[in-house]
Amino acid sequence: MSYDMNDFYSEVDAFNYLKGWNENADYSPATMPQLIEGQLLRIQEELKETFKAHSEKDDVEILDGAVDLLVTAVGLVQLLSRTETDVLGAMREVARNNLMKFTEVLSKAEETLDYYKSKGEDCEIHTVYTDDKGSIYAVLRKSDGKLMKPVNHPRVELSKYLPQG
Repeated sequence: MSYDMNDFYSEVDAFNYLKGWNENADYSPATMPQLIEGQLLRIQEELKETFKAHSEKDDVEILDGAVDLLVTAVGLVQLLSRTETDVLGAMREVARNNLMKFTEVLSKAEETLDYYKSKGEDCEIHTVYTDDKGSIYAVLRKSDGKLMKPVNHPRVELSKYLPQG
């Protein structure tokens, strides 16, 4: 039996429905900030527990924490969807923008590296893919492997995905 993220999302939706996030819940503008804050606090709690598991080198609890973080993040997405926020549109926009952090132009990666070095960030260029057509480069921060935004990287404009009114 296969299981994918759509199945997971459906099961989180069922969980949240059973806990009261259903057609009988009050999703009015007056109550949504409180619901969202509560969900953010649950995400924070799960993240804290996952960091603790990591510091204790407890792989089972790290896995549990990773899944619990997904459950709580999906719950937040579901809450935002109740406000008529176009979460899927925003997800698409952010995912596309993230892919733009990679470049096929070495000089652009070098310019980005120089920019971050001038700001005191210890970064390096990684060749993340190569084939007979060329290479794809990324600038990563050495301390944690964070993928850095290229110089002049466009900002994601998400306001168009919020409810209008």
